[in-house]
Amino acid sequence: MPTDLQYEIDPQQLQNEGGRGLRVSESMREAYRFVRDRQMKAAQRNKDRRDLTQEHVQFLDGDPVMVFDYIHEVDKGAPKGIRKLKYRFSGPHNVERKDEESELHYFIRESSGKLRKLHVNRLRLYYPISPDLAPACGEQRFAPYRAVDENDNPQNLDIKPAPGDLVIIGCEPDDVEGTPWAVAKVTHRSREGELTVRWFGNNHGRLTGTWRPGFFQPRDDRRYYKARKDHTSHMPYTSMVSETPLNDSHVVAFGFKLNSLTDRLPQTVLNKISTSPHVAWELPATE
Repeated sequence: MPTDLQYEIDPQQLQNEGGRGLRVSESMREAYRFVRDRQMKAAQRNKDRRDLTQEHVQFLDGDPVMVFDYIHEVDKGAPKGIRKLKYRFSGPHNVERKDEESELHYFIRESSGKLRKLHVNRLRLYYPISPDLAPACGEQRFAPYRAVDENDNPQNLDIKPAPGDLVIIGCEPDDVEGTPWAVAKVTHRSREGELTVRWFGNNHGRLTGTWRPGFFQPRDDRRYYKARKDHTSHMPYTSMVSETPLNDSHVVAFGFKLNSLTDRLPQTVLNKISTSPHVAWELPATE
């Protein structure tokens, strides 16, 4: 659309169109404004929908991370000639420090000694290969599962739950549901090892059922679990809301993912929880 129609129309042009009974310029400008307003509303709706599942990711100084790099292409078994299937993670690198001018950028120290400033979306916490971990997917060095037993306390591990990790907490969020354990996502980890989590659950208290993010309605102290909150005033249901102090000793398992289709826990995770000495729960034989 011509810029002069967007901002200001030549009076002479309007006079010429008026003399011939036309409203071309005015109609174009009104159509432009209508479409622009609709696009802005659609963009805001998309942002609100994305923010529902957006979690704050934070790294500590010295954390090992993998970097998704567009220019780093290594053939890790991808069919020859298929560029999009090439492995594009480099690392591990160490987090040097957080950018003081931006909450979303970190300085990464590469093995060559070079310091790079990268957006947090390109970073993934690095988990070293361990005999206790499930088999890695290809060459990616991310721990899909980690559990606690008598000789494996998280406080003594080099690998600890980080922001963004799903965890099994060996206690319930509050005294309402009466469940022996709960699913949550770590949203913050202090330097002292204290954890803040976003509680997950379902409205039936079914441990082998679906697990969705929790929300809290302050007006009547109601918490519920849905993919989207019922109202914009409802806040995420976190351990700060439930006033539940947590640290690594409460974590039974972490690093796993929910089933992308059913939002349920993988069977291997349920089996591990059932056999954990830290949880008084057994997997029903019919499940």
